[in-house]
Amino acid sequence: MKFKNCRKKWSFFMLFVMLSALILGVLNIGSYTSNVDYSNTPHSSGIISHLDEQWIVNPNLIPPVDPWYPSITGDISDVITSTSLNQANFVVIGEARQKQVILNSSTASSWIPFYKTSLVPNLGVGDDANGVYCGHDWDEMNGPSNTPSVNWKLSVNMGVDMSNFIITSVAFDAVINGSVDQDIDTPSDVQAQWFPLANLSHSQFYDYAQFYVEISDVSLDEITTFRIAFNQTRMLGNEASSNYVMQKSIESESEQIIINVLNSLLNIDPGHNNFVVVLGINIYCEDNVWGIGDRDQWDELRFRTLNLTISYEKKINKFTTGSWNQDLNKITGSHIKITTANLSFKFKIDQNWPIASQNSEIRIYLNNRSHHESIKLLNYVYSPSFQEAKIGGFNISSIILPYENFTLSIQLFLADNFELGSNITISITDVYLYVSYTEFFPDSPIFDVLSLVGPFLLAGIFFILAIVLAALLHRTPKQRGLKDLSFTTGYPDVVKPDTPYSLSVFFHIPEDTKNVAKRIDEKEKENGFDTYTPTFEAIIELKCAVTLKVIPNVEEITFEPIKKEISWLKDIKEFNFQLKADSKDTGRTLTGTIDIFKENLFIGQIPLSITVSSEGEPTKIAKVGSRKFESAFLSYSYSDEALVLDFKEAYRSIGIEVFTASGNIHSGKWEKLIDRLIEKSDVFQLYWSKTSRKSEGVTKEWKHALKFIDQRGEHFIRGCYWETPMPKLPIELSQFHLHRINERNLRDEIRKKLTKENEISK
Repeated sequence: MKFKNCRKKWSFFMLFVMLSALILGVLNIGSYTSNVDYSNTPHSSGIISHLDEQWIVNPNLIPPVDPWYPSITGDISDVITSTSLNQANFVVIGEARQKQVILNSSTASSWIPFYKTSLVPNLGVGDDANGVYCGHDWDEMNGPSNTPSVNWKLSVNMGVDMSNFIITSVAFDAVINGSVDQDIDTPSDVQAQWFPLANLSHSQFYDYAQFYVEISDVSLDEITTFRIAFNQTRMLGNEASSNYVMQKSIESESEQIIINVLNSLLNIDPGHNNFVVVLGINIYCEDNVWGIGDRDQWDELRFRTLNLTISYEKKINKFTTGSWNQDLNKITGSHIKITTANLSFKFKIDQNWPIASQNSEIRIYLNNRSHHESIKLLNYVYSPSFQEAKIGGFNISSIILPYENFTLSIQLFLADNFELGSNITISITDVYLYVSYTEFFPDSPIFDVLSLVGPFLLAGIFFILAIVLAALLHRTPKQRGLKDLSFTTGYPDVVKPDTPYSLSVFFHIPEDTKNVAKRIDEKEKENGFDTYTPTFEAIIELKCAVTLKVIPNVEEITFEPIKKEISWLKDIKEFNFQLKADSKDTGRTLTGTIDIFKENLFIGQIPLSITVSSEGEPTKIAKVGSRKFESAFLSYSYSDEALVLDFKEAYRSIGIEVFTASGNIHSGKWEKLIDRLIEKSDVFQLYWSKTSRKSEGVTKEWKHALKFIDQRGEHFIRGCYWETPMPKLPIELSQFHLHRINERNLRDEIRKKLTKENEISK
């Protein structure tokens, strides 16, 4: 027997379900009255509704804060936890230090002379109240060396392991001094007597002194010695008596170069805390007088003062976390269905968060399942008072499961390496989790009687039903409603740049959530997510199947392919994308979504968060689940209602509740009610046209929606248009991308798509 569409088939199915209920009702007649008390809560028809039950113990963190307890992962020197009156704290440990390397009258004796040549300058080496000095007298006829040099060294200890600190600034200054006799020759000095036929340039051959400052490792190895300041005399000794004496600051490298040198030396030091500062003077004596010999008298060359000031702050290591946790009781009962789970808490920070850590945040976990919303600490504006983490709380119903002991964790996640000069304290309080759920079970004690025979009886009834349905449906695939659709993704949340990885997406019913999680775990153990094996799903035109389109969207990450279409029934459907991050995003955490569409209808999304790192951390696998949207707010001009009406019907046909201003708002209460409905909705769908651009009501609606962007993310607001060119967007909406729909035959297309899945070929 053939039927024209699936609706008739479902009518027969419902008929047999009612027949089953009738059979059970007959069996229930005459059953005895039980003394079992299921609940004191009034109920009927075997249903108990539990509304807004508070699930947290000690939500106000009254000391002692039990059963709350802390945990820390990563660098335990970076974060500690503490408690104070009615609050729990995360304390990020900062410290500022400064090291000065000084040469003056008090420290000159601490600088130790040593020589890179074996010849000692004959006028001596020493130190006094004016620094460290040397002198030299060179006679061409009698010697000694015409190229002597002398060095002084000072060992420096930074006082801490510098692998845990970051140098933030360096200040350098050194004053040198020289006094010589007039027989020292310089460019343009007529004292030199060059043989005319030699044809030499005097500027290339003259007496000079070199002053330099170097930084080296403790072994004074030439390979690990870096010169940071240098000066060579040119006019010292000119016959004008005023130039016999010179005093000036030595010229140094830039601050950043000195910081880089210090970092290199401290990195190779075993304790990461020692280096050596070297002062040096080189003397060069040239035979400037032809034929009769030349005498060069260097009366005194000295370093008068030196000040090298190094400022450094404690390094906070990325991926360090601190959590406040509470182990919560499982949600139990007969056939539990969780309807809502709302988590709220307050927090404050004792100062604005440092800009050097742009990606750190507060996260929410249930048994290591992360909620897709987080609190970006960089967005926090200092206030001495606690503030709500999110107005209206976080809807965490997608990550809470019945019959499961679970742990709630409010986690501080440090996502960057950054320097911190003083402690930062983040405090939380007033943590509430309100859970609403429903129990389904029969009021009658018949299930006590049937505890033994009931399973066999029910199995027989449904076996008969299966045979009848198989005969009626003639192997036609069963119609699936989108109300059963869930989706889960597995992907690496830490990736190396320019390296391909696999992202797996699963479509399934809620009952298969654990099976999907197991498949992701098995895939991680076997191959990891660092290889890409594409899964090509055949696109089959199945009668009564649901055709869905999947588009991954993370800014700066490329996906291959860019989208996929699948036909979904009740089975678990898996398919893969390849993702690759660019090296320019190293050190960043990139966020986005996987968007799910049914035809032109945006019906759900999965949040993504991927950290790009080149430091070789082991790949961490993220598992994120979500459900089809339950509600959508449609914002449009009354003039466009005829077109939007078909979208309303399409949304409602797949079980998505639709809110609109015209359908849900009463005059005089617009602002308060629109706030409530927009916040309640999973997505704000804007239909943009010339008339909606001018509509005062539409303007109020999208301005209200913008208030929730910080909590809901940019993907909360979706938009479409059909007029060409697209009417200009106001500047507040310029960040959003609107997709174009074809107005011509749009209503016919939508209606056709709504009925296509129910058609059966004759």
